[in-house]
Amino acid sequence: NNWYGIESMTQKENTGMNFIEMKDGYIILKNEVQIDLWWIGKGYIIDKIDEILQKKLDTYIINFWWDIKVQWIHCIGLEDPLNDKKIIGKIWIEDESICASSGRKRTFNSGHHIINPYNKKSPEDKIIVYTKHKKAVYADTYATALFAGPLEKSLHLLENLSSLEWLVIDKNGGIYKSDWFDCSLF
Repeated sequence: NNWYGIESMTQKENTGMNFIEMKDGYIILKNEVQIDLWWIGKGYIIDKIDEILQKKLDTYIINFWWDIKVQWIHCIGLEDPLNDKKIIGKIWIEDESICASSGRKRTFNSGHHIINPYNKKSPEDKIIVYTKHKKAVYADTYATALFAGPLEKSLHLLENLSSLEWLVIDKNGGIYKSDWFDCSLF
């Protein structure tokens, strides 16, 4: 069942909250429904792995495909969302996470894996959102949420998030970033 390469009626019939039930402290999945925790699940897992590694290592990098957490100081390449063989810049991070969200990696016939909550379509106004924070789950959640929403709403929200560092590149190559997202773009 390759959701991101093939669309089928079976998959659409098995999609939705009506197939998930909570009963007596258990989550019951009906009609062979599957839960995709890719976006927020990655950040949470990265933070849990980080908790374990902090007890054993002084320096490391945890890399979960565009979501990264480092211990100590590391230079991280910012992947080009249009060509995964290239980088568009670099950033030094210390004891924190950098996460990204883009629609280019996981696509299917009618769009990609991120859905704009306002129009129920895959966003096309941005090509990537990078966020940086101590907690991967926080950075990961915001990267996806900011990518999902319309550009103007995302930028308005970012004006009020002082604890989050960010970089947004729109579909025309326009660059928007927080003053603290200290990266070198090529």
